[in-house]
Amino acid sequence: MSRLWRILMWRVGTEASDVHLQRWLCFVAAPTVLVLAGLALSKLTTTAGEAVTGFLAASSVALALVILGIVAPLAQRKPAEQAAAADGGRDTGS
Repeated sequence: MSRLWRILMWRVGTEASDVHLQRWLCFVAAPTVLVLAGLALSKLTTTAGEAVTGFLAASSVALALVILGIVAPLAQRKPAEQAAAADGGRDTGS
């Protein structure tokens, strides 16, 4: 079981590639949400108010995805924090 756990914990890429992938996925998902919401709303028989409410809801989700994509690089660790994490959080005495 510990062997399986070690295999599952392997790093596939660097933290920078993880952030890049997250940004890319967020920026692709935002217009996809808008297009799919537009298609879904066009197939339904809705009143004008329901259509506007649905489009505003889809727009808020798309905007949240764009904001998440913009903020994603801020979550990346600084090199000093990476060294401390690799050190196990031990103080080096300086």
